[in-house]
Amino acid sequence: MPWYWDGGWWGGGIMMIGMVIFWVAVVVLIVWAIRTWGGGARQVAAPTPPLQAPPSQRTVAEDAVSVVKRRYAAGEIDRDEYLQKLSDLGALPPAGA
Repeated sequence: MPWYWDGGWWGGGIMMIGMVIFWVAVVVLIVWAIRTWGGGARQVAAPTPPLQAPPSQRTVAEDAVSVVKRRYAAGEIDRDEYLQKLSDLGALPPAGA
């Protein structure tokens, strides 16, 4: 009788089951480590609206120019009056306008 137990088929079957359990545990450990320290499910924050200065911090000239542009776009004033008002406000349009 040899000094070790061969175990026959049962020894191989138990070793195979042990290896499957070992590799499943390794894969679970790797997935857990990646999710914990790396790329776990992150919540995406809602997009924030663009920052705008409060009305109290806007200059009067910016508000006046936007009113003149809106009135011109709506057809309330003609081109000559539009250019005159922009000139009065110090906000002349680019050359060729």
